[in-house]
Amino acid sequence: MSQSYLFHIGGDGSLSEMTPQPYDNEDHIQRLLAEHPAILGGQYRDQEPRRWALIQREVPVPDGAVSDRRWSLDHLYVDQDAIPTLVEVKRSRDTRSRREVVGQMFDYAANGPSYWSIGELRDAFARTHASLSEDSGEALRMVLGEETDAESFWSLLEENLRSGRIRMIFLVDEMPPELLRIVEFLARQLRTAEVYAVEVRQHVGKSGQVLATSILGQLQNDDQKVTAGRSLVAPSLDEWFSTYRQRHGVASEAIADTIRAWAEAQGLELFITAAQTPSIGWSVLEGEARRYPLLLTGNGKVATSLAYLASSPKYAEEADRQHLVDALRATGLEFSLSSLNGDIRIPISALDDQGRRERYLKELQRVIERIRA
Repeated sequence: MSQSYLFHIGGDGSLSEMTPQPYDNEDHIQRLLAEHPAILGGQYRDQEPRRWALIQREVPVPDGAVSDRRWSLDHLYVDQDAIPTLVEVKRSRDTRSRREVVGQMFDYAANGPSYWSIGELRDAFARTHASLSEDSGEALRMVLGEETDAESFWSLLEENLRSGRIRMIFLVDEMPPELLRIVEFLARQLRTAEVYAVEVRQHVGKSGQVLATSILGQLQNDDQKVTAGRSLVAPSLDEWFSTYRQRHGVASEAIADTIRAWAEAQGLELFITAAQTPSIGWSVLEGEARRYPLLLTGNGKVATSLAYLASSPKYAEEADRQHLVDALRATGLEFSLSSLNGDIRIPISALDDQGRRERYLKELQRVIERIRA
């Protein structure tokens, strides 16, 4: 069996070997996951990268008859398509991870979606993200994207819950083959629910900590099931610009078209989201993975997701993302930022000045060149 080694090269050129190390306990993994949802990984079945919003840790699960808090789910997340995602965490050294965790997850999946109140879930989300904004709708947009309409989103979440369109994730530090076989079997057999195994290994060295995420069981979740909860159809580019002009005016449309032409000249690949308020964006290839440096939201913002960039080794370090933030602010543009895993969102009207727009695009060009290097 081959052995791989991880090394970290610091800003001063020093080399530090990152060696595998077990987590202190199960709560250690859960805290990391709550603070950094990106640990779940983003690329599921070749979809647009998933954005994760934590609704709550230790979510009470009622049984509908005897108790309103019979069980407790480790984490409940939701993604930008309003697909509720149930996450149960176990360490591999815990022998229950191969049997009990499966039974627990089935208890949660069979009861939670039937009995959870959408009002209570909205309140839980608001409490979890109160530090971002007192307005839970604004917090939702900050986490999941500017195009998110809060009322439509929670209505769709309820529809997905009641119809069983959910995602179940078994997260462990080291995936036991017995558990993986169960997950793959369930993924093939379940008609509406997606099932995945996510392995998050920890490596520690003098320079800090590295987490390596692997998403397993993807091929067993067929395309029809994965797309069932995503019935919205992305518009054509012409349709998108037509709607954009109606919402934001001719001047904003002209700026957006200038950015489109610039992205095309950079050789970036265009994509259009299927959402209540669709966005257009562009990706750049890094090896075999795609990175997403630029998005034009249907709500009139130009955005760069630092969480998406963080998946690139070139921007995995917070110092690199901070450098980008400082460079963009130096162009004269003003924007608020919740964290170095948040979104840089700039009103497109702020780019009406040609000089400021050219400085902004020059910084994005540096990002693209660095990813391609």
